[in-house]
Amino acid sequence: MFYAALGKTISMTKQRSRRILMIRPTTFRKNEETAVNNAFQQDASDSSDVLSQAQAEFDNLVEVLEKNLIDVTVISSIKEEDTPDALFPNNWLSFHYDGHVVLYPLFAENRRRERREEIIDQVSDNSYKPNNRLIDLTSYEDKALFLEGTGSMVLDRVHQICYAAIGPRTHQEVLDVWGERLGYKIVSFESHQNSHGDDLIYHTNVMMSIGTTWAAICVESIRDLVACEKILDQLMSSNKEIIDLSYEEIYGFGGNILEIENQRGESIIVMSETAFNALKVDTKTKLSRHGKIVFAPIPTIEKLGGGSVRCMIAELF
Repeated sequence: MFYAALGKTISMTKQRSRRILMIRPTTFRKNEETAVNNAFQQDASDSSDVLSQAQAEFDNLVEVLEKNLIDVTVISSIKEEDTPDALFPNNWLSFHYDGHVVLYPLFAENRRRERREEIIDQVSDNSYKPNNRLIDLTSYEDKALFLEGTGSMVLDRVHQICYAAIGPRTHQEVLDVWGERLGYKIVSFESHQNSHGDDLIYHTNVMMSIGTTWAAICVESIRDLVACEKILDQLMSSNKEIIDLSYEEIYGFGGNILEIENQRGESIIVMSETAFNALKVDTKTKLSRHGKIVFAPIPTIEKLGGGSVRCMIAELF
């Protein structure tokens, strides 16, 4: 909901959602089309049934979330479509407080088959149905320009600021259109995979996460000191406690975390067991001041999929 006051639009939103969407995989493997620019993906160590392992990890994660009173809607992917990354729905759609639903242009062609209108219908009411509530950016795929949802963008929903690391799956032109349509300020920058190479981080949400009162970010991955200072100043002016993540922490998926509100109105910070173990004691202490940390093991999904818990969740507003 939005209110006009003194000529400005003031967002009356929350940072965290009370409902989430997760897609249960019916196919799963290392996606050869995404591996070209996702340094977090690895090969399988054996020929065992990775689908069964991924499904068991998925089901256990859902159980852990529901035990913590998080409202989870689970929809299965379509086996015949052969969508190995379908359990990462946050890349192809996002939901917003004002009723908008956004469809995104995806880098990998086989990921484009994940987009299903019936998923939107199942989790939405009629307020999403008018054409002016659906923002379809998928035509940018024809220009090889991409923006992969809340993988590419880390959102400060309260202050309507979008932080985005430019890279092979996040293009400035699409970002600017998204910001104009949704009314967000865009803060874009480059984030590098390591301290010595030139390769860029594939998704912003592996090196940054924003909660109601905190922001976790891998500062050392941003080499442009002016851009880095701008980001930190913006976060501090938005009253966020800045939690600096190391490369070691983000390569353990310590940046791929998400704040959710449970049915008691409590702040829950969800992550994988890998992420929990990768985070330094001081980092976990700081996060714990802002919410309850909840984690579950998803090693197969992380190793082959190259994404963690935050990637598996589409927030519903």
